[in-house]
Amino acid sequence: MQSIVLVLHSKKNDFKGQDGNQVKSLKLSYIPCDPPENSEGECGIAVIEGESLPFDQAVQIKEIPGFYDLEYAPTPKKNKYGRTEQVLMPRRLSFRAGAAQKVAELIASGNLPVGVGKP
Repeated sequence: MQSIVLVLHSKKNDFKGQDGNQVKSLKLSYIPCDPPENSEGECGIAVIEGESLPFDQAVQIKEIPGFYDLEYAPTPKKNKYGRTEQVLMPRRLSFRAGAAQKVAELIASGNLPVGVGKP
């Protein structure tokens, strides 16, 4: 599964943990461009914060904020009951365009979204 996202923030960590093992992570905060339907009582688009990706994907970060293709893959993960289940986790990121460039294109085209954020 793949979706287009607007990445707002990224954070790379690369350090030795207390146990001496190397800890590497890449965390993203983003807005999905194809958000799911809002639940009753919700309005707007929720920001997804702290989503982990493989550390090697950090080289794909070209511009923030920016639009990216985010690819998800089924990954085994233990649930709160200790059972393993398949969940979709982000695996690969590829740059599409900078946010400033896309906003300028939208304004120039006159195709601005109508009614975004209205309850």
